[in-house]
This record gives sequence, C-alpha cells and structure tokens, in this order.
Amino acid sequence: MVSRGDKISSSLAIGAVVSAGICSCVVTYILTGSKGRSDDKSERKTIMDCILHRRSVFPKQYSEEIVDKSVIVEMLEAARWAPTHNLTEPWKFIVFSSKESLESLGEFLAMQYKDSCAQSGKQFSEAKYKKKASNALKSSFVIALICDAHKAKNPVVEEICSVAMAVQNMHLVATAHGVGAYWYVSSLKCGIWR
Repeated sequence: MVSRGDKISSSLAIGAVVSAGICSCVVTYILTGSKGRSDDKSERKTIMDCILHRRSVFPKQYSEEIVDKSVIVEMLEAARWAPTHNLTEPWKFIVFSSKESLESLGEFLAMQYKDSCAQSGKQFSEAKYKKKASNALKSSFVIALICDAHKAKNPVVEEICSVAMAVQNMHLVATAHGVGAYWYVSSLKCGIWR
C-alpha cells in the first residue's frame, strides 16, 4: 500500500478533460471475463487486490524511473473496454511522452491557471503557477482523456460516467504494474481550460 510520503517506482499522470464542463461522475467496476462475470476466485482476488491497493500518487511522490510503454498500451486497452451505453465510446486519448510535449503541456496548464485567475479575480500564486508548469515533466507519460459527450445520443452525464470508468480501468492496470498515477480533472469549454 502506498502512503503519502512514499516514493513510487514509476510515474504517470492521467488527465481527464471533460468538454461538457461537468465534473461529477459515478464510478462503478464490474468483474467480467470472456463470458460475463468471472468465476475464477484467484482472478477476483487479484482484481480486488488492485481495487484495495489503488491510490492516487502525486508528482511529489514520483521517482525518476521510467514507465515502460507496454504498461501505457495495456492501460489504454483497458480504458477502451469500459462500458458505454449504445457503444458510443465517447473518449479520445492523447499520450504525451516526449520531454518537449510534456513541457508544452505544463506550460499550457500553467498559462490556463494564470488566465483563469485573471478572469475570475482569484489571487494568482507564482508558486502554484510554477508547480503546474513542472508537474508534467515529473511524469513518464501524461494521458489526456477527452470526453466527446456533446455529439452523443446519450445524456451527457452517462458519457462522462463512461470516461470515469475508463479512468478507473486505467488506474487498476497501473496498480497491477506498480505504477503510480493520479487523475486530474479539468474542463475545456469554449477554448478555456478551467
């Protein structure tokens, strides 16, 4: 189990960008095998262990160890199998892995924070600005999930829940591999990242 002070052997940030601007969601996880519910007790125990040991791991807890690309591929595959109503699969994934792309993402998030403070009248913190700019660089990969809910035939909240379940699947795979991850939710609406 990971405690707040532990350094994690690998690092990953998972960001969910919800285009509909709604951040509430319900997360559920159902045990499934190739024929529906799994009857294999050892598999259930393994899944249950991942559920019980999954923790959000933040950049200050990351080590310098690089996450293997195969883990990312497996996480994306697990996300793709999250349940959706009417098979809409309302997600898109963007994987940031190069130093340049992670740096650009950090700069983008920092500038969005600064712009948000200016627009809302909230007090700007230089320390928070620098933290937002540097956090992406502490990750081996950042996976942005975009919920494309506005085009779906389902209610927006159902599409957001599907994306949340995709994130949960990704977290469980990360946990199974001993990879630290956290979910950062932000809203992208009218070109403004909140």
